[in-house]
Amino acid sequence: MKINDKRIAECKGKHDPIANDFLHSKYDSLYSYCLNAGYTTKEYNSIYRYIKKYRPDISICVKNNGKTKRHLIRLEQRTNSIPTKKVLKELYVVQKKLMKEIANQFGVSVPTVCIWMKNYKIPARSNSEKAKMVWMDEEKRDHLRKMANEGKIGVFHSDSKWRNGKPTWIESFLMEWLDKNQIPYNYQWQFSPTTHRYDFRISDYSILVETDGLYFHNRSKQKQKDELHDIEAYERGFKVIRFTDKQIKETNGQCFERILHEIQCAKNER
Repeated sequence: MKINDKRIAECKGKHDPIANDFLHSKYDSLYSYCLNAGYTTKEYNSIYRYIKKYRPDISICVKNNGKTKRHLIRLEQRTNSIPTKKVLKELYVVQKKLMKEIANQFGVSVPTVCIWMKNYKIPARSNSEKAKMVWMDEEKRDHLRKMANEGKIGVFHSDSKWRNGKPTWIESFLMEWLDKNQIPYNYQWQFSPTTHRYDFRISDYSILVETDGLYFHNRSKQKQKDELHDIEAYERGFKVIRFTDKQIKETNGQCFERILHEIQCAKNER
């Protein structure tokens, strides 16, 4: 027998019983199974690699940077393992357990617990956990966006803890470029307290600059809103220049030269 064949045989003899036990256990997360069985992280990684390579009957996928490993189980088994609303509310609301602790208790992943809570309409305790559940529909998004624009919540609120009012990386990148070219600007500028906040206004000119994340601003509804903001600015005698994060990355900020061009055009019109 070759050395490699011998090692494979030893590996199978060591890990096959563990894989079979995991397959027939109540856990649909390999990580939760290994955690409750007392295996170390090194042993967990070894078991995961073995299942991935030698056990095609156990389907597992990687999520959350490899921390969640799941295998397929029958639908009736999964359905029977779902706790009632009363049980889940007792654990989360009364006992104040974390989602991770609840997930480990039932042998599921954190996203599964999020789905349960969403279906039972159990409110999250914190904004971070609420974000995990992805509960916000378009109506709620519009309402929160309006409150942010009015300065009541979010990055525009002086007492906000979220992002602490700090600019995004693309906004910071543009700020550095404006400072380097000695161009005065106003950050988070708006026509009135109830109107949309534009990322930048070039102080001495009727020029507004928006730095858009392509993922968010590429959606159809957001495109319509951006167009309305552009129209509003145009009706007030302003011009809006938009840069996407992808465009800024690919040009390393050279796309900002367009601002200099628009400033020169504005000077010529005076």
